[in-house]
Formats: sequence, C-alpha cells, structure tokens
Amino acid sequence: MPLETPNVAPRPTPLPIGWFEKIMTEHCVIIDTNVYRSTLLLRTGLGPALLHIIYRGGARLGMPEVIADEIRKQLLIAGETAVASIERGFREILAIMGQHRPYTVPPSANIVAAIEARLNELESLFESVPLTLEHARSALRRVNEGSPPNGPKNQQFKDSLIWEAALNLADRFHVHLVTKDTGFFADKNLSAPAPELLRETEALGRTISIYSKLQDCLEVLRRDATEIDLDRVAAAIQSAIRRDLDVSAGRRGVRMAQLIEKELTPFITEYHDVIALGFRLMFEGVNLSTEQREDIKISVEGEGRYSYTADSMIDVKLHRIIYEWMDEGGEHRSSKDAYGYIGTAYSGEGPNLYHTIREPLT
Repeated sequence: MPLETPNVAPRPTPLPIGWFEKIMTEHCVIIDTNVYRSTLLLRTGLGPALLHIIYRGGARLGMPEVIADEIRKQLLIAGETAVASIERGFREILAIMGQHRPYTVPPSANIVAAIEARLNELESLFESVPLTLEHARSALRRVNEGSPPNGPKNQQFKDSLIWEAALNLADRFHVHLVTKDTGFFADKNLSAPAPELLRETEALGRTISIYSKLQDCLEVLRRDATEIDLDRVAAAIQSAIRRDLDVSAGRRGVRMAQLIEKELTPFITEYHDVIALGFRLMFEGVNLSTEQREDIKISVEGEGRYSYTADSMIDVKLHRIIYEWMDEGGEHRSSKDAYGYIGTAYSGEGPNLYHTIREPLT
C-alpha cells in the first residue's frame, strides 16, 4: 500500500502561527460517517487526537457533501436516541423513588443546532467536495459494473460517491480514507484495501491510503509530525508566571535568573488549537539578601493551557514554588510557597456541564 507523498507542487496552507514548520499540507484525511458517529463529531475517543495532528501540521479534513449530509442525519438520530433513553430511565427512577426532581432534555431543534455549530467550528479544517453530476454518473457506473466499493448483490452508491470525492482530492493531496465499509477492502476482515482500487489510483498517478481503524491512520500521520516546540511553550509559561514569581522571590530576598531545567507534560484537550500542560521549571536564583546563600535554585510547579493561535498561555495555576540553597555552613536548606484554589459552590439544579477531555499527547 503506497504511503509516500506524491510528487506534486506543494499547496500553500497558512499555519496558525509562524513557528510551526509546514509538515502535512499535502495530506488530507477523509473519515466516514461511522467514525464521526462513534467519536460524536470528533469530541471523544481518538477524534481529538486526529484534530490535534491536523491542526498542528496544516493538513486538511476532507468533507464530501454526501458525508456531511449523513453526519447530520446520524448525529440527530444519536441525540434523539439518547434523549429517549433518559426519559425511559427517569420514568423508572420515578417509579422506584415515588418522587424526584424534574429534569430537562434538549428538543430535536437544539440538537440540530448543536450539530451545525460543531460543523461550523471545524469548517476551517475542511476541504469540502461538492456533489457534482460527474461524480454521480461515475458512481452510478461503478454500481452498475459492480466494481469496488460495490460488489455482487452489494450496491453501494453512497460509498461510490465517497470514492469519487477521494479521487478528486487526490489530485492535490495524499488522501487518507478511514472507513469500515467492506466494499473498500479485499475481504470482510478488512485486512487490506481492495486491489482494484489500488490499481485505479496507481493508474491515475494518485495516492489514496485506506484504513479500517482511525488508530492506524494516526500512526502514519504522526511519522511526519514535528514535535511541539517546548522552548516556545516554556517561554510562554515564564511570561505568564513572571509577576507572581517576582513577588514571591522578592519576599525571600531572591531574584530569578536563567532557566536551567524544564519538564512539560502536554495533554490533548477538546479544543484542537489548545493543549493542557503540567509543568515544572527550574531557575537559577540570585541572592539579594545579607544572608549568605549559595547555589540557589527556584522550582516552579503548576499547570495551564497553551494556545497555538495566540502563542500564549490561556490560564496558569501555580501549585508551588520551591526554594533551595546552601547556607554558610554548607547545609542544604529549602522553603516553599504553596497555592490552593477554591471551587465555586452551587445550589439548586446546578450549572450547565460541559464536555471536556484531557488525554496524554503521544
């Protein structure tokens, strides 16, 4: 199965900020409706990881019109099914308890609006493929011939339209198609792409890689992905914590000098342009007091979120600042400032809850 990027002129795709290299502008990922359904519009499972890689690398997310229409249909069904399940469950709880507080579930119109809002949110990543008469004719020909992604007694007009869209995108991109529809594969085990489809793309001089699992596609895309510029992120953290650190150090007769160590642990979030971070930064300290102190080290531990778009920290929470030094007798000394954060208490039915994720970035 060919994986190399075809020898075509690079397509200019602006990156969100200037410090990322252009790494995948010639790659476009098409995921079938079943993946959008299983990841709930790329909010769960491996969906956020895919968005993160696409956003960082400047790749594109292929969106054939036929898939966009099917997404709206299937996600509405999923939402309405969930609502019906909640209502059945509430009736059972009410019967068991005898009484219970009322609840609310969204009407179908609100679910439709939420689906549209999510698609609009992702629109900047989409490489849309409108349904054309030419695509429809070619797809119908495949159906009549029984050629993949069709088969004997297995007419797949929608899948044929998806393949036509993939061929269209493959004029400009190395296309990665993720689907579990058997018509794209050599057998029902989905062990390898259908050889007829591979021969077709080869004859056209195009490159389309086909996967049955999103994980397999991610592994291929990660091979080309550049690492996060940790120095850049560390500089953003320093800028965000500088005032608090200066205040803390000043109370102890110390001034922060150069950064000598950093440990950053990034996590994927629900926002494809934002990563969450746990961090520990260590600085050399300069003694400003009359007390004799040598080898001063200042360690700062905390967490926050970094925005690629803004190239800055959105918010930072300091956990502790630890000061270590050697006194005039050669003894190791230390002290620390600890920070705590108090949550907000609510009464009644409580606030809206929002979907959030925090998965290791690997």
